[in-house]
Amino acid sequence: MFGVAAECRSMVDVIFVLDISGSARYTHPMSRDLASDVIYGLDVRSGAARVGIVSYSSRVVGQTYLGDHVGDREAIVNALRLYPAGRGSTDTALALNTVRTDQLTARRGSRTNVPKVTAIGARTGGAEAAVAPPTKLLGKQLVHPVPPFFSNLQLKVTL
Repeated sequence: MFGVAAECRSMVDVIFVLDISGSARYTHPMSRDLASDVIYGLDVRSGAARVGIVSYSSRVVGQTYLGDHVGDREAIVNALRLYPAGRGSTDTALALNTVRTDQLTARRGSRTNVPKVTAIGARTGGAEAAVAPPTKLLGKQLVHPVPPFFSNLQLKVTL
């Protein structure tokens, strides 16, 4: 849908944090499609890129860890579809804390000395303001709020 020009061959751990609350029921499919397009642009097959997913509303509803599907791009893309939007309120701080305490651990597949990127697909209407304070929890990671309402959005990360 959004298109990715070329495969990124860099070593990177990427975590998508996707809002599936009731207020995101209309925008969640676009966030999910953008995440899918980015995944297709990463070198997942060789294992250079690892991808994790945190789906949340007022609680963390489901996770795919960085080490769950190493080398299997289709399994990661399929995991994006496991949690449809539609219920609960939004707790982005909880989701980002989960990234820090659960996703970014060696036992879950996070690698030392590999850049970490967290992309946040949150509902519209102040998503950026809701994300700003909790991003301080993530330290030196690159954190990108991805508003799903832009049809021509390009996510560019320089590592």
